[in-house]
Amino acid sequence: MPDEVEWLAYRCTYESKATDLEAIFTVERPRPDEHARFVTRNVIQREFLTLPNLALYLPPDWENAFRQPRYTLLLGRTQDVAGVMSISLTGLRPVNAGTVSGVLLPFELVALNNVSAWLQNLPIAFTDEPQRRPTRMHLFGIVDARRPADLREGNGWLAQDTQDGIILVLYRREWMLHGERTISQVR
Repeated sequence: MPDEVEWLAYRCTYESKATDLEAIFTVERPRPDEHARFVTRNVIQREFLTLPNLALYLPPDWENAFRQPRYTLLLGRTQDVAGVMSISLTGLRPVNAGTVSGVLLPFELVALNNVSAWLQNLPIAFTDEPQRRPTRMHLFGIVDARRPADLREGNGWLAQDTQDGIILVLYRREWMLHGERTISQVR
């Protein structure tokens, strides 16, 4: 949940994109004690990424959660099983400009920098109830890993990985919870 993490950043890269057909089966169970029964089947086109790689940046106190995950790690839907390839400590330093790719930009950055991005209203997080609900929605610009965006003005959102120089969008707890921005030191 957003209140459980002080800040986070990420970058998603991939080798290629492809499209496949996926069958979606609808089943019903009128009562909990009855067997589920088939209702309908739909076939849809589904885009997927080959060899995706998600570099996730979190505060150091999250390390053990990825060394010994309690549940299966997923990269999207339940069939997109993920694994941890490596864990390393890196430094992040604030920057005001740079090139980003493989990220979601808050709409404020898209507008401020006149970035060409696919706009999408997305949930920040979901509740953990059985009938999951979005905690908050926000408009983002999707910046594909293959189509970088140059940001002239980071307005307090950007950080640079001090080891490899990658520019990241840094999401802070206050913003994830309430949409409020405070610029604080990243440890």
